Amino acid sequence: MATKAKRHTQRGSRHSKKNMRTKIDITEIDSYLEDVRQDERTGGPMEIKTDEQLFFTDKVEEPAAPVVQRVSRKQRLAGKSLYCEDNIPSQSKTAPVRSNKKAVEKKVATGLRKEVTPAPEPTRAVKRPAPVDVWAPESEEEKEEPDEWVPQQPKLKPPPTAGNPLPAARPAPMLDTSASYNPTADAHAAALAAALEKERKRTERDRMYARRAPKHISAAERSRLILEELDVGAGEGIEVDEADGALPAGGKPTRAEDRKTKAQRSREKRQKEEQAAAAERKAKAVAEHDVFRLRSLRKEIVEDESRAEQRQAERAAKPAKRPRLGPHKDPDRAPNFLLTDELVGSLRQLTPQGNVAYDFMDNLFRKNIVEPRRPVALRRKYKLKTYTKRSFKNFDLQEQIKADRKAKAKAKSKA
Repeated sequence: MATKAKRHTQRGSRHSKKNMRTKIDITEIDSYLEDVRQDERTGGPMEIKTDEQLFFTDKVEEPAAPVVQRVSRKQRLAGKSLYCEDNIPSQSKTAPVRSNKKAVEKKVATGLRKEVTPAPEPTRAVKRPAPVDVWAPESEEEKEEPDEWVPQQPKLKPPPTAGNPLPAARPAPMLDTSASYNPTADAHAAALAAALEKERKRTERDRMYARRAPKHISAAERSRLILEELDVGAGEGIEVDEADGALPAGGKPTRAEDRKTKAQRSREKRQKEEQAAAAERKAKAVAEHDVFRLRSLRKEIVEDESRAEQRQAERAAKPAKRPRLGPHKDPDRAPNFLLTDELVGSLRQLTPQGNVAYDFMDNLFRKNIVEPRRPVALRRKYKLKTYTKRSFKNFDLQEQIKADRKAKAKAKSKA
């Protein structure tokens, strides 16, 4: 059974200032000092203060509570106008109907019309706001000045082709006559020739990549090839002195004809200096000549500018192309074809070739409606490995061994 090791706490010296602060309880001293500071802030301890300093007589009368009058909801809303009425401008062009009071009084006197009690006049006239044009441009007074402390959104400059309409998409290519189930001989031969040429180019490309790829050979074969390369040309073109029978340390024979004398070295040095001086004089002459041919240079510049303008005009005259979506090109599908012995005269016996979904997507790629992409393989996720350190593998066993050693040492000391 493993025994739990006792934990030894370190005890520092009580004389050091650090241990005095941490080991000694000074709560009472701190509370006493805090009371002394409070007395100093309030003008001294309470024992030495007089009654006038400790107490005072409140002679200010409290104000009476205001009387709250209850108002009904109808009374509160009587003089208010609705929010929707305030926003509706008064744009009525029809004049109000005026009543003829004299004719009404005459009819009432003769008994032809009943007397109508006039409606009570409204106590508060509802103010209608002036008509507001919501779509009118903002005036300079209404424009708010930008705050210098708030970062402003930078104004992006639109490209010059922002307002130009996009050109029409390319139409889908029409199928060749060789795609028929019963094509003509010439169309079928042309389709087979195109498929053969495409397959030949693909085979050549694969062979080129195979030649460039590194070859995997065994270690014995690699060592044999290295030895053969080292043995090729060994001992050829080397003159061996018959008297000595040995080569010099560098591996090449030293001959007196190959050594240059001091005169030869100085002559080569003078030739290099003369060549450098001649090149410098030639560059200086070309620069001086350019100064005197300013008219011809100006004429060349004008011609270059005219050619550039002509190219720009030709580029503008060409119909605009629809921009290509994405960095990838349209996928190059394998051509669909049938061999001569596979052709049948009936549509029911025809073996279907190709894929309708692929053809539909290829047409969208050609029209630049959908961005062509390449399939990306999923990355393999490896399982997370866990391991245990060597020091933690046999923890209980190590503790048992330590306890046994301590027991043996204790028994030896007692003996």
